[in-house]
Amino acid sequence: MSAFFISVSAILAALVLLVAAAIRLPDLALNPFHHDEGVNGFFETNLLTQNQWAYDPKNYHGPSLYYLALVVAKVLGLTTEAMRLVPVLAGIAVVALVLPLRRYLGSPAALAAAALLAVSPGMVYVSRYFIHEMPLVAFTLGALLSLLLYVERGRPLFLFAAAASAALMFATKETAIVGVLVLRSEEHTSELQSQSTISYA
Repeated sequence: MSAFFISVSAILAALVLLVAAAIRLPDLALNPFHHDEGVNGFFETNLLTQNQWAYDPKNYHGPSLYYLALVVAKVLGLTTEAMRLVPVLAGIAVVALVLPLRRYLGSPAALAAAALLAVSPGMVYVSRYFIHEMPLVAFTLGALLSLLLYVERGRPLFLFAAAASAALMFATKETAIVGVLVLRSEEHTSELQSQSTISYA
């Protein structure tokens, strides 16, 4: 691969990330919190002011969103912008984590996927709201990428990153199990395809 092609790909990747950030960051307080954000904001306020948070599997989700937002709140204050900054950063991370997949998809496909995620109305919308979905997507993609790199290179660092990402998936939302099952089924399908032979005789 030529140095020129690599430099062009790097420039395009940087532009995609800039677009993702430029679309997600402005006017985070433009809309008031909706119902789910209000519930999460209530938990966040209790965590910040009373150092209290309790898991309730019947109605609510895991602690990662609240503790990540706690760090931001201690720096920027308990504001709408501060709370929504966590999913915004997760949304930008999703776009960024797609780019290393060029090793497996090719640069054009990875750049196209990242660009579509960067400007997707649905992805932008969810990235700008203080809910669990975007961190869950980011951790799931992080787990997938780390596993791929571990299989390819065999370095323990990637295995640790995959384990940490998987733990954060489950600490974010219980539906993480769906992502695990999808990844496991894909692995099983790949194994079956590698073992099968097709005869055209």
